[in-house]
Amino acid sequence: MAIKISKNIKMRFLLIGLISLFTGISESNAQMHFPNGSTLNLNTNNSVLYLETRILFNTGIYKSSDYRWEKISDSIDSRWLVTSCFNGDCKNELLQSGQFIRDFGLNDTTCFLAFHVDCNEHNGNSLIKYNVFNSKNMNDYATLTFNINYTNMSSVESTDSYQNFKIFPNPANENLTIFNNNKETFDVELMDSQGQIVDCINSHSYLLHIPLSKNKYSKGIYFVRITSNEKSQFHKFFID
Repeated sequence: MAIKISKNIKMRFLLIGLISLFTGISESNAQMHFPNGSTLNLNTNNSVLYLETRILFNTGIYKSSDYRWEKISDSIDSRWLVTSCFNGDCKNELLQSGQFIRDFGLNDTTCFLAFHVDCNEHNGNSLIKYNVFNSKNMNDYATLTFNINYTNMSSVESTDSYQNFKIFPNPANENLTIFNNNKETFDVELMDSQGQIVDCINSHSYLLHIPLSKNKYSKGIYFVRITSNEKSQFHKFFID
């Protein structure tokens, strides 16, 4: 069945096209600027945090109220509590969509997008993506990505004496060996001192040898998360 488009909608798209043509608006999404970048990677050991970023609009003929936001996707640790704020309006949930309602005039508008994150002392990762766009100019849009990694350093250090697994040598240099006393397979995540995941490995047996290549690992403190039978534990090791 053919879809009929009203004359008003046709005229609206024609007007947008004419405005873009005569005002020189490019398809490079140059109307928005992100001082902290459009992708924010946060590695933290603070269980409760406030994450804020600015969005600068060179609005030109538009107003800030012409700009909207919409959540594209999220992958949030179910043990975490994440809520959102837009222009100082904070809610007790992660909002799905909305409009920048404050208008500070033409040509230079600043809006704020923020999150309150409570990791509840649970190590994990959460990823949130938003699309920010101009409702009157389909060429003016951008994607904001927030990647949050939390590692509870105190819990990591407290598990060093856990006896199910043996990790050696420590400090390590060329190789790291992990041995499971229970003779079961396990999964491994290797992280640097900031909680950034460097490598993920499946042992396929109760013994695992990990080569520590110089192009991937530099000297310093590292953490290994070992998961077996749906239970995880952390160990700390050093590379010298």
